[in-house]
Amino acid sequence: MARNLSVAMGRPLPALRIRNMAREVMETIGLVFAAGRVASAVESHRTPNAADLDRLGISDAATQVRRPFGS
Repeated sequence: MARNLSVAMGRPLPALRIRNMAREVMETIGLVFAAGRVASAVESHRTPNAADLDRLGISDAATQVRRPFGS
């Protein structure tokens, strides 16, 4: 019935784009893991990996993340 109404109204049925959904889920999982690695590095007073910073869109943070005291 929904298909008949959709065709009668001239609108296509919404399509589930499983490929797009799977890609977005994988990107989200990758971002979560990258954020975890950056947080872990900052917590242990190390410079985060540049690739993780690029993935999160904060690549300029590598120059800003420094230890507060010179050692």
